[in-house]
Formats: sequence, C-alpha cells, structure tokens
Amino acid sequence: MKKLSHAGRGLILLSIALSVYTVATAENKFDAAGKEIAITGAGIGGGIAGGALAGLACGPGALGPRKLNHQKVKLLSRAPN
Repeated sequence: MKKLSHAGRGLILLSIALSVYTVATAENKFDAAGKEIAITGAGIGGGIAGGALAGLACGPGALGPRKLNHQKVKLLSRAPN
C-alpha cells in the first residue's frame, strides 16, 4: 500500500511539472495557465467524485443484502393494496 501511495504522489508531482512546463513554453501564458488550472481542477474533482462513489459502493455505507431486504420490506409495506 505504501508503494501505491508513493506512486500516487509521484504522479501528482509529474502532472504539476507538466502543467508548469506547458505554461512556461506557451506564447500566451495567461490563457495557458487558465486552461491548465481548469484541467487540473477537473481532474481533482473527478478523482474526489470517483472516490466518493467507490466509498458508497464498497465502503461502510454500502447497501449489503441485509440492508436491501429491509428496505424492500419497508417499501412493500407502504405499497397500496
């Protein structure tokens, strides 16, 4: 697990380095910086959202068979006859 943590940090540093290089070599640095900020922000937001969805599906809040059966019973008891 530690190796994955170090690999993840390395990839973040690589991404930042590539963004800095892209801005540094661009003709219009202001537009390039805005584009890189938007791209990096979208990547971070997507990662957070994906982690949250994975946490819901696999984490402590996941709906297992027992929880699903209880919810099904509650829904059926509310159904009109």
